[in-house]
Amino acid sequence: MSPSMPTIICLCGSTKFSDAYNRAAIYETINGHIVLTIHVDPNTDLPDYSRKDKASLKKSLDRLHLYQIALADEVLVINQGDYIGKSTQREIKHAAKLGKPIHYLFPHEDTNQ
Repeated sequence: MSPSMPTIICLCGSTKFSDAYNRAAIYETINGHIVLTIHVDPNTDLPDYSRKDKASLKKSLDRLHLYQIALADEVLVINQGDYIGKSTQREIKHAAKLGKPIHYLFPHEDTNQ
């Protein structure tokens, strides 16, 4: 008998909350889940990039993150302070369109975000 595949969880949220991202990734991994998340924040990880290069890279990373959502079984939104920015709203809509279960790290009242 082979064990079942672990759940794949994609973390979404503002890069402002890198500590919450890291804690969530650790928690989910310890609990046996595969975690997909952003690994590069152009604003903090690449200080030598020009503004134009950062903007281009951000678009590419945003597109890549939508593919991560598509690969995931479910989405966990890092909504510290119940903050959900425009990029995260777009990701939530994408996940919903794909029928992915969406969970929130902190209590959240859904207002069709």
